[in-house]
Amino acid sequence: MALPNNAHQFSHRNRRWAGPLLAVALFFFTGASSAHAQTEDGVKAAFVYNFAKFTNWPTNAFASSSAPVLVGFVGADALADTFETIVAGKNVNGHAFSIRRYPAGADVHNCHILFIGDPGQATAVLNAVQGKPILTIGDSDVFASSGGMVKLFRVGSRIRFDLDFEATQAARLKLDARVCQLAENLRGK
Repeated sequence: MALPNNAHQFSHRNRRWAGPLLAVALFFFTGASSAHAQTEDGVKAAFVYNFAKFTNWPTNAFASSSAPVLVGFVGADALADTFETIVAGKNVNGHAFSIRRYPAGADVHNCHILFIGDPGQATAVLNAVQGKPILTIGDSDVFASSGGMVKLFRVGSRIRFDLDFEATQAARLKLDARVCQLAENLRGK
């Protein structure tokens, strides 16, 4: 679903309520265990899972209609472990999940989602996948300034996200309009 023309007008008052509601929805829909749900990695893993649910890739991004969604993690092994626990037995539109942990300098081109947790690798990795249908997610300022799509960040005890809409469009990814409306900051629109 494309971003509606008035999405940038999503009021601050509505956003204030949308954040807590999204957090509740994330844990309800992910089925995250309470132990994982209470950790920062648990919340971030739930966000990654929900971004998978609300992203549409070009049809040629998957080898077949049953090919898995490949989620890669660069410099975020603990998050990969948590994500693997959360998505066990789940799928997105008939696509199961396959999780990979990539060392520095690894070829990450076959991913559908790529979480970049190491700021020292963010620029090189993002340059390598630029324009490819890979949803990039990270949590560092370097990630965001290097062209990353979804930047997760902490505000008090909550995790929020910024979205670079222009970067998702350049990668031929379509995000559900509700995701765009929940972004703290929407760049490129």
